[in-house]
Amino acid sequence: ANFIERRLKHVMKREIEFKRAEAGPQMSAGFGDGFNEKGAVFFRDFREFFEKKDYTRAAISFRKAAEEGDAEAQYRLSWMYYEGQGLQRDISESLKWKNEAANQGHVAALYERGWGEFLVTVKPVDYTQSYKWLTIAASRAINPEAREYIIKRSGIVAAEMTPTQIAEAARLAREWKPK
Repeated sequence: ANFIERRLKHVMKREIEFKRAEAGPQMSAGFGDGFNEKGAVFFRDFREFFEKKDYTRAAISFRKAAEEGDAEAQYRLSWMYYEGQGLQRDISESLKWKNEAANQGHVAALYERGWGEFLVTVKPVDYTQSYKWLTIAASRAINPEAREYIIKRSGIVAAEMTPTQIAEAARLAREWKPK
């Protein structure tokens, strides 16, 4: 099984359970950030295509839900573009959809945006932006283990920053709102 297949199988069930638990009794139409009733129908359809290894139809299903604003679909579509699974590999489209998901507050997309900024080697690293995105991801993480992992990564970034940069990143994180 390739990376995306392993990742999706492992993550799909846990994410839904955590999002339902976080929403609790006040849950209205959805299961939490980036996952709504429309998304539940989409995932049922997607799972069928994925289990049959019909990645092209799975990508079409993802794209439809992503274009309708489903953050989870946007994030997963970004990985399909990155891996070239079910469609042409396209890093630009992968980043576009990952950023769409991050802008809505999708935790994994936020984490990857922050950690990716830190790991970038082709331009000067923007530590403030990296730390900001990691801080936002940690604050939105449902799973305590995931939150702890993100916080550890934030510490690695913070070790490269001045106190002024950390304060600025913290301010930006507090002011950030999902779109």
